[in-house]
Amino acid sequence: MPSLRPDLQILVVEDNTGDFILIEDYLREQGAHIMLRRASTYEEAERTLEQRHNFDAILLDLTLPDAYGEKLVHDMVEIAGSTPIVVLTGFSDQKFGISALSMGVADYLLKDELNAYQLYKSIAYSVERKRIGNQLKKSEAKYHRLFHFSPLPMWVYDLETLSFLDVNEAAIVQYGFSKEEFLQMKLPAIWTQNNVGEQLDRIKQFKKFAAPYRGIVQHVKKSGELIFVEVQSDSIDFDGKAARLVLATDITEKTKAAKILQLSEQRFKALVQEGTDMIAILSPEGNCTYVSPTAESILGITVDQLIGKNAIDFVHEADKARVRQEFNRLEQQKSIHIKPFRIKDINNNNSRWIETKLTNLIHDPSVGGIVANSIEVTERLESENKIRESVERYNIVSKATNDVIWDYDLSTGNLNWNENIRSVLGYDTAQTTIAWWTDKLHPEESKRIIDKLDASINNCNAYWTDEYRFRCADGTYKYFFDRGFLIKDDNGRGIRMIGSMHDITRQKEEEHRLKLLESVITNASDAVMITEATPIDNPGPRIVYVNNAFTKMTGYSKNEVIGKSPRFLQGPLTSREGLNRIRKTLTTGEPCDLELINYKKSGEKFWLNMAIAPVADNTGKFTHFISIQRDVTERMNYIQAIEDQNERLKEIAWTQSHVVRAPLARIMGLIEILPKYESYEQIPKEVLHYILSSAHELDHIIRDIVLKTEGIYNPVKHET
Repeated sequence: MPSLRPDLQILVVEDNTGDFILIEDYLREQGAHIMLRRASTYEEAERTLEQRHNFDAILLDLTLPDAYGEKLVHDMVEIAGSTPIVVLTGFSDQKFGISALSMGVADYLLKDELNAYQLYKSIAYSVERKRIGNQLKKSEAKYHRLFHFSPLPMWVYDLETLSFLDVNEAAIVQYGFSKEEFLQMKLPAIWTQNNVGEQLDRIKQFKKFAAPYRGIVQHVKKSGELIFVEVQSDSIDFDGKAARLVLATDITEKTKAAKILQLSEQRFKALVQEGTDMIAILSPEGNCTYVSPTAESILGITVDQLIGKNAIDFVHEADKARVRQEFNRLEQQKSIHIKPFRIKDINNNNSRWIETKLTNLIHDPSVGGIVANSIEVTERLESENKIRESVERYNIVSKATNDVIWDYDLSTGNLNWNENIRSVLGYDTAQTTIAWWTDKLHPEESKRIIDKLDASINNCNAYWTDEYRFRCADGTYKYFFDRGFLIKDDNGRGIRMIGSMHDITRQKEEEHRLKLLESVITNASDAVMITEATPIDNPGPRIVYVNNAFTKMTGYSKNEVIGKSPRFLQGPLTSREGLNRIRKTLTTGEPCDLELINYKKSGEKFWLNMAIAPVADNTGKFTHFISIQRDVTERMNYIQAIEDQNERLKEIAWTQSHVVRAPLARIMGLIEILPKYESYEQIPKEVLHYILSSAHELDHIIRDIVLKTEGIYNPVKHET
């Protein structure tokens, strides 16, 4: 509900003092410090409005000493101007109160049902409607100026019928139709035949999703000329109709020029850019004025990094003098060939070998430079060194890895080890026999491992892998993942096997620890749920695990929940505030503890205490969320019972302070008119009757308060 400004000025046209006091109390109860001005008659209200026109609202009683009914409303609306009027009426005038809305009043309220909230809401909404109405008038005036005086063609069309609803002067000039012709046409009249289906599909999308659109389409002028236009459109409300506002810019000439340029670029790309060679154009000083895109794949240097730079600056220092000498020969020769040399990347970290042919075309106006055709020869040069590098590779890997590297000679049964046999296994030796290795295998696994290795060698399998425990020099066993690669002779028979033992002891210990943790979670009395970390938006993160306590608490089996989002447990009474806190946790990774309502498989709602915490991987990225849950329905029901009792006490307090005042206000109002009569006999019986009935009503309210109070402090007696 909109809040009222503290500086609001309200005119109360009410002849009954009691009702005026009640209105003042109601507004004060809502915390609204509003300036009230009272007028007891229509004549007084008229004088007040003639003197001041800055009232924000008027509260009008339909029965005044000098005016009432339809004429009162008509006259009041006329003198009030744009100030909203809220009519106060009794049950007898209820029908007229409703019809008064059509006469221009903002709202009507029944006095006998009036309360503080209802009065505050009516005033607030009336003032807000007045403010919004003024803004709409300003907005509409601004729209018309921007629309009709825009130099760009614009129109508005009905999204349902596709009829033109409005069109500006720029569109009339561009398309050749008069405004009258436009307003009798529908949008397809300016479409070309080949894109009608596409346009209609787009209109269907606009009806479903009121989203902005921007694109290029082809239109037809009144003369039949085809033009390309860039269209921008968005949804608007036009006199209560769902419509689209369209801005259409003619880009026909720009489109033609772009096509010509595109064809030229395609030819160039086919000839130069898509080639496997790198082509560059250099100035006489060697600066790059053009470089083909293949430069990045060949040299590892982007085109932007090369343009304007001197090509020789990228040559490796060891080759720079030779390349510069060859380049200078172009002064006497038209074409030269430079043997392989190295090119550095932009950070001088890596180099690649290239071979280049230079052709001097400085005097050719279409080129105006030196053309350099280069190919990368890195792989060719590297292949020449493969044999030498392969011999050294074993030694390098052996020293660089933390694994225990072994070389098994099948003909002799000898095993050669790298240095890690000392650091990992603790043995001070570089060569052993296969029998030494088998002796160190764990007795429970020894036969299985030996049989599997022998079978792999006998079958000439390229690879052998296994996991096993191996005894170290200190007598302890470590877990290893072992991989072996079989080297064969020309006849396909195995002659050597080279492998590496990778220590996985920590991994095995971690697996054992995780199994213990899983056992604890599975048998915990609290429900445990684990979900993926994403997606946060629909359909939400998937459940990957729940324990037995969860199925017992919710009634769902594991198969029924795994793969679903926890959101299926939510329902109508699930707190939106609680869901927002959960979303914040999923977004920021901050743990949270909260209570909210979920629903069991049976449909029964229950209160849940939930603690959510993120789980991160070794890079710190959140991968899962774990939730510990406990059913706290009994505790929450107890708290709710206390809150319900407090609400009943508040209701009694409210009745004492407000309901009692209503009959008192009526009695005060009636007593005010008694001095008008000279004797008791002149007092109308109706007045005395209303005083007596109000007194009885007050007595009944007091008795009801007593009964309710007894019901709170003595529930058993209250129920009987």
